[in-house]
Amino acid sequence: MVRHYPRVSAGFTLLEVLVAFVILLLAFAVVLRIFATGSRGVVASDDVNRAVAYAQANLAEVGITEPLQSGDSHGELPDGYTWQRSIRPYPTDDAAVSLRVPPLYEVTAWIRWERKGRDREISLSSLRLGPAPDTVVGMAQ
Repeated sequence: MVRHYPRVSAGFTLLEVLVAFVILLLAFAVVLRIFATGSRGVVASDDVNRAVAYAQANLAEVGITEPLQSGDSHGELPDGYTWQRSIRPYPTDDAAVSLRVPPLYEVTAWIRWERKGRDREISLSSLRLGPAPDTVVGMAQ
């Protein structure tokens, strides 16, 4: 009598290897997409951080290296950034002006740049005290 023993598989079939390879490729594609999205976010964040730093520096110049007087100015910065600054009198109560309060100015700085064909812009504003008036309006000295 001949006995037949069940055959024991000692390895993987070609179909099992191909399925495992396809799953590995899909997982790799997902991980690659996650890293690409993350790197785009880092670049966008760097652009905004740089623009905010330029705007803060632009505002800091007013009253120190640039006079605090009404007007507009603009210029170019490194890496394709441009700036524009506007200084305007800030509306105040007439009663406060008569009490020898220095005038207020609103200073606004815009920073613009372009990435991937899209224009980007941020703006920062600040209120600054102007020089104190020499005479009091409506009052004898």
